This record gives sequence, C-alpha cells and structure tokens, in this order.
Amino acid sequence: NSKSMPLVEEITALRRELAIRSAKIAENKEELEKATNTFQTVIGLLNGKIQELEATLAGNAKSTESNSSTERTDADTPSQELTNLLAECAGQKSLKSAHGTYLRALDSWKVDMTGSARAWENWYIEIRGGKVVFRAIHSPARYLRAHPNHHVDLTDQVQEWEKFTPKKNEDGSWSFLNDHGYFLSLNEDKSVSTVKECQAWEHIWLEEW
Repeated sequence: NSKSMPLVEEITALRRELAIRSAKIAENKEELEKATNTFQTVIGLLNGKIQELEATLAGNAKSTESNSSTERTDADTPSQELTNLLAECAGQKSLKSAHGTYLRALDSWKVDMTGSARAWENWYIEIRGGKVVFRAIHSPARYLRAHPNHHVDLTDQVQEWEKFTPKKNEDGSWSFLNDHGYFLSLNEDKSVSTVKECQAWEHIWLEEW
C-alpha cells in the first residue's frame, strides 16, 4: 500500500491538472465565442456602411450623368433665333458674291467664282447639328470644306470643317462662320477662302434655283 501512494497522488495531481486545463479551455472557448460574435457584429456594421456608401455613390453618379445629359442637350439644341436662321437659309440656293459672281463647285474637288449661275453653281444648303453644310450638285455628294489655313475645297464627307454657322446681315445678305472662327469669303479675284473679319466680301446673297 505504501508503494501505491505515490501513484495515487500522481493520478490525483493529473486529474487536478486536467480539470484546470479543461476549465481554461472552456473559458477560452467562451472568450472565443464572444470575440467571434463581436467580430461578426463589426463585419455586419461595416457591410451596412459599405452598402450605404455605394448607394450614395450610385445616386451621385446618376445625378451627375443626368446633369451632364441635360447640359449636352442644352448645348446641342440651337436657340430659337438660330433655328429660324437655319430654316430661312436652308434649301436649294446659289451663292452670289458682292462682286456679282457665283460660287462654283468644280469637278476636280476645287471651288472658284464664275460670272453666271448654271448647274455647277447650284448648292443644297442642309442643316446639320445646329449649323449648315453646303452640298454641291455633283454626284456622289461633295461638301464645301474650310481648312484651318483658310483654304476652301470640296470633300465627300461631313465633319466639323464642313459646318458653318449662318448670320443674317442688315443688307439682306448672309455670312457664314466656320468651325475655326473664320468667315467664308468670296473674293474679287474669283478665289474662295476664309477670313477673320466679316466685311463686304463676306456678305453672300442666297438665290433660289
């Protein structure tokens, strides 16, 4: 019996140690569950905040897009005065200069001035995006084009260089401002160009044909 005492004490000590460790494990498990619950709560709050911010951003983006669309629409919509001018000058017209000559579209993709209005002096003035373009009578279609260097010729497509803003003058003539800020000029030497100032040679009379 005396020999078994150390074993009993060792077993008792081991059981005590096991009980202590079990208690710590239970305690740690409870703390872990609390930490897990706290973490999940924080995650839920963060997800809610993220969704709120995303909704705000989406609303702002939609509002910005709507405002931009409105601004683009307003910018692309000509004023009533310009609309009236466009309607008045559009149609089948010959362009007569202050010198009594007419704008002519040559078959070589060039333009000049001539003394009488016949077939090649007939133009279709068409409305494009709040401006006008000059389409020659030739087929396939050719359009008057104004280059940045003041040169004027013909092209087979309509882009920005082919568009002009009409201006009605007090003497009943018209002037046409291009995309580069220059006026169409029908010169005395029978050439065609663009210039900065709108004076007599930039006054053009439109005659129906």
